Amino acid sequence: PQSGVVSIEDAPATAVGPETDAAAAEVSLQIDLTTFEPEGVLTVYADDNQVLSEDFKFGERKKGVLGRKRVAGNFSARQSIPATIQTIRVYVLVGNETKLVTLEPDLSPGSSAQLAIELTRKGDLLATLK
Repeated sequence: PQSGVVSIEDAPATAVGPETDAAAAEVSLQIDLTTFEPEGVLTVYADDNQVLSEDFKFGERKKGVLGRKRVAGNFSARQSIPATIQTIRVYVLVGNETKLVTLEPDLSPGSSAQLAIELTRKGDLLATLK
């Protein structure tokens, strides 16, 4: 009977391992890019760790009634990042010009967040964390 008690006491210790702690200390980050540029490279860093580097290439411009117009392209990805990060940096390279936005997130372990990135028609880079 005593060995049964010992195995019950051991069970909770093995259920809580480093994997459970690591998963709880992470945040699921949904990354959504909307761009009016036909092509470029999106790179996202959490502190000094690169979490995403993605080339994008969307259709060129569509012919409209008033001539050519830019069409928005969309890209989405999901990454896990540590909840303890201090900064998120968003870089977009278009042609030979790099644009940068830096955010200071306040993240809760085990939660999820959305990083909405927009490259406007005027070429401005906007990024918000929700």
